[in-house]
Amino acid sequence: MATKAKERREKLSERLVEAALIRIERDGMASLRARDLAQDAGCAVGGIYTVFKDMDALILAANAITFRELGQHIAAGVEASGLAGPEGRLVAMGHAY
Repeated sequence: MATKAKERREKLSERLVEAALIRIERDGMASLRARDLAQDAGCAVGGIYTVFKDMDALILAANAITFRELGQHIAAGVEASGLAGPEGRLVAMGHAY
């Protein structure tokens, strides 16, 4: 069973990653600031560093979600295309991308 502290860190991690994704989509990567993310997630700036080693680790966590969603979208496009064989799958992947 997870401890309450671990559960709080996991929820904070989720809020921070979601805040990062929103800010990156809206304002671009260059505008990502710890102070803004902390405010968006409802924590102190230091709270970020109890969950992530540094801002790069937070950005990598956000990127992992983006890549997972991209992979799911491409897989769905390949399945829906009905194209067979390696070449057909590559064409379908290109269209989905």
